[in-house]
Amino acid sequence: MRKPDDHDQPLTLDQVTRGMQFRRLNRREFLAFVSAGAAAAAATSVTGRLLPLQRVTAAPGGPAPKAGGTLVYAVVSVDDRFDPAATTFTSVRQITAHVCEPLVWELGPGRYYPALAESWTVSPDATTFTFKLKQGVRFHDGTPFNAEAVKFTMDRIVSPTMIAGAARGNLGPYERTDVVDEYTARIVMRRGYAPFFGYLNGYLGIVSPTAVRTMGDAKFLFNPVGTGPFVWREFVPNDHITLVKNPNYNWASSGFSRNGPAYLDAVIIKIVPESTVRVGALRTGEVHFIESVDPLGLRALQRNRGIVVIQQEQNGIPHSLLLNMSTRTDTGKPARTAELAVRQAACFAVDRAGLTKTIYGETGKPAWNFISPLSWGYDRVAAGMFKYDPARAKQILDEAGWKVGRGGVREKGGERLTFDLVFRARRDEPRSEYIQANLNDVGFDCRLLALEVAAQRTAILGRNYEGVYTWDPQSDPDMLREVAYTRGIYNRSFYSNPQVDKWLDDAMGLVSQAARKPLYSNVQRQIMRDAIGIPFTHSLMTHAKRAEVMGETVDGLGATTIWYNIWLNK
Repeated sequence: MRKPDDHDQPLTLDQVTRGMQFRRLNRREFLAFVSAGAAAAAATSVTGRLLPLQRVTAAPGGPAPKAGGTLVYAVVSVDDRFDPAATTFTSVRQITAHVCEPLVWELGPGRYYPALAESWTVSPDATTFTFKLKQGVRFHDGTPFNAEAVKFTMDRIVSPTMIAGAARGNLGPYERTDVVDEYTARIVMRRGYAPFFGYLNGYLGIVSPTAVRTMGDAKFLFNPVGTGPFVWREFVPNDHITLVKNPNYNWASSGFSRNGPAYLDAVIIKIVPESTVRVGALRTGEVHFIESVDPLGLRALQRNRGIVVIQQEQNGIPHSLLLNMSTRTDTGKPARTAELAVRQAACFAVDRAGLTKTIYGETGKPAWNFISPLSWGYDRVAAGMFKYDPARAKQILDEAGWKVGRGGVREKGGERLTFDLVFRARRDEPRSEYIQANLNDVGFDCRLLALEVAAQRTAILGRNYEGVYTWDPQSDPDMLREVAYTRGIYNRSFYSNPQVDKWLDDAMGLVSQAARKPLYSNVQRQIMRDAIGIPFTHSLMTHAKRAEVMGETVDGLGATTIWYNIWLNK
């Protein structure tokens, strides 16, 4: 179906498809430790605003947008790979989307606007996607953007020599890209792929073929080259990233309501893991914009008339703890969580409502299922399978032969019920300590392993853990494929169920939501029965900015703050 000529009217989805270790704590000790913070969070009244797609025009009697200045944007962390095809980090996608533009923007849930594609058609069986491309677009290295660049980008993601990240899963049953003519690219799937448009907004940014071939994949990881409104300047590990204005940019999406270069001269992305430091830097004006506001810092920010708090609900996979069902390479033995009874006990042991209230406060809601209730595919039956019930958890472990031993830790066959929880250092400690306390209360020996990015990746590749976190904003219930499909990009449970794979394959090949929904319900119920993990919190994107920052837009997933129209009202 072709994009309408009136570019202010987006296509909807229906139209498109037709190692650090901490001491063992119990729950009582942990709650005593955080009680003061929980009280403060409960006292906070957050009145953040949900951002619609913004039109950047001067308000009556107000100042007109003006060019110039550098935005300083503080983030919690980034990956050490900035090639959109290679990363799995949402924080990196936030940055690379401004450098390597997508074919299509999703600027509202299921509402698609032209980016590098100016129009498109989709075959009735959702196997062929034909994009008419914008002309006159150039990459930052001066080479032309065309259908060959689209083909190169897509083929590279599936190449056996490419270590692809989330992009590989997003591309689904990709077969090939045909170059119809210089400015027409036809992407062909092996089977129907109705969710495809929901993934174009993410990790499928178009890269310069010349830059990749000249630099090689290893160097391109740290020097991405695209067509976007900002050009990559530098990355200083553990400190900052600098992007500068692309002065030649003249092909903005119609969803942004204007054309021409960005207003900002540059964006500096500061890496600031500590939430209190981010908040302090915002209050003093050292930074203009911060992501992931700590709930305990919201009260002070709300009282500050020079600061605006921005909140938006996020669709997608909630914050979840995936449970390893495979064999660890460090011990050569199955993970403790390879046993169904152990996984089930862990699911009953974690107090999701308490965790969300204590750790996330007004920035989250308890999760009971692996997709968001914002999704049309959400299944309430699956969401009711596991509630907080430590007595039931203990009963399951007793029946499975795990008896309470020394120090309250359960044992079976001379083995202790250990649970290694791997997470990112200086980011995930609070929620990990809460989960540790819950698990220890029913007889686990939960050991917390705080790792840097590279060490965490090694642990995941080696399957050397019982639990590891995941989270990903997506709009289509096909997001379940990421955690439940045998080859799912975030399947860190190493779960494999041929029936679940078939349901997911069948669902993505159907255009009708009514036909797809029961298949996704089957998947949700089965993976909950199999206890592949513990979904615990649906997050609200909670950012804050200085009041002089104007014109920001948040994409339809609540995942990317778009900097193109931002200007500084000084």
